[in-house]
Amino acid sequence: MVRIILTSDLHLKVDSEERLQAFQEVLRVGREHQSDWIIIAGDLFDSPHDARRLRPKLREILRGNTLPVMVIPGNHDHNCYEENLDFGDNFLPQTERPFTIVDGDGCRLVFIPYFEGDLTSLLPELQAAKNPGMINILIIHGSLDLTGLSRLDFGEEKEYRYLPITEGLVKELSYNYILAGHYHTEAVLRKIGRTRFIYPGSPVTITKREIGRRHLYLIDTSSTPKLVPLKTRYYQPIEIYVYPGEEKKALVELKRIIQRHDPNLAQLEITIRGFIQVNEKDFRGVISMIVGDQKVHNEWRQVSDLISEPLYRRIRKKLDESNLNPEQKRRVELLLMEAMIR
Repeated sequence: MVRIILTSDLHLKVDSEERLQAFQEVLRVGREHQSDWIIIAGDLFDSPHDARRLRPKLREILRGNTLPVMVIPGNHDHNCYEENLDFGDNFLPQTERPFTIVDGDGCRLVFIPYFEGDLTSLLPELQAAKNPGMINILIIHGSLDLTGLSRLDFGEEKEYRYLPITEGLVKELSYNYILAGHYHTEAVLRKIGRTRFIYPGSPVTITKREIGRRHLYLIDTSSTPKLVPLKTRYYQPIEIYVYPGEEKKALVELKRIIQRHDPNLAQLEITIRGFIQVNEKDFRGVISMIVGDQKVHNEWRQVSDLISEPLYRRIRKKLDESNLNPEQKRRVELLLMEAMIR
């Protein structure tokens, strides 16, 4: 049995303390779960410049570390790991080309450092690298061509597909696991043939596309992979719609949603849309008390603004002339308001 902590795409930067804290959180979770290895599947650093500047900081963080941190280069940091460089205790870049094999306790790890090309060129060698008596695990950094995964979710690269991997190739390789980096937005586990293909997602918000609480994967080769929530910063947009006469209901909903998020971790961006019939200054004052320091966009208006809209007046006239009962008219009016809010 082997226990692996899997993460990727921290994109450590000199000017981002939050990402360094995320790296420390990954180490903490690895120790807490008594893992055998931490695997970082590419793009630990955002650039060679950041790797150079942050190397002393990593040595400080990793002082006395006994847990092996296995790192493959990604497309952002593929030329950051020269052999003579010291990143800290038990920090082990896997840079040998075309791949490195590491065996341990019934498990074979095959690490592929990022390269610009096609993985099919390595297919015969990767098939030969497997040990039929072991659990075979491939570690890569690339773009999986699979339904449901948007190219916009692979970091900031919008068009170029880095080291593309197809579903057919995954089946041909036929590893027990493929642990991959490059996909930022969320954790993904797909069963493709006999292979568990896993993207852990970024462990900290890198862009506003990484929404919600961040996770990493705990992979125990004797059981099912498990998502582990992290105490790292994350971005969470919130939208609230308010209707005339239901201002209190909207405020209660806003408070309920905010209370679900740890203020020390969540970077909330709140947008409140709709129409109100109460005092604007009082309404905004209550919102400010609820949201505190979080960012809020007050996009609501007085209902009198809506009533003066020609389109609303035309539809409302037809609604008043209809044979609908009062409750049905109210529901249609709310739908009309919702359409005009959006």
